[in-house]
Amino acid sequence: ASGSMSSQATSRIVRFAQVVRVGPNTTKEEYNDVIEDMKSGCGGFGKLDAVYVASADIHDPSTEGLVLAAGDVCLEYSDLGGAEACMRGMHGRKYDGQVVHMSSVDEETWQNLAKPVLVEMDAALGLL
Repeated sequence: ASGSMSSQATSRIVRFAQVVRVGPNTTKEEYNDVIEDMKSGCGGFGKLDAVYVASADIHDPSTEGLVLAAGDVCLEYSDLGGAEACMRGMHGRKYDGQVVHMSSVDEETWQNLAKPVLVEMDAALGLL
């Protein structure tokens, strides 16, 4: 099965593709609303360490490949079980009228490329 259609988690990190409609007028409140929604909607699946939102595309500097797209939301669970339960529980569900598309972010990509940038982005927006 392709990564986007699979409800099997391969890491602790669940990426929800383009949940936020990011634009020049997207407010801090809109980002915070999505983060709160994700915490309340997905917190029951396992221990959530953090929720991050990408306010811009994140690229891998070595390959220039897209790591995360603007509007992606990443849920960092403390273990794989939480991520698996989330992907099973949210499979086929809608958020803001759109069916959610989830995938796992591998641990190495997360630690080296995604998380450090997300932490900076969200801090700059005043979200953390």
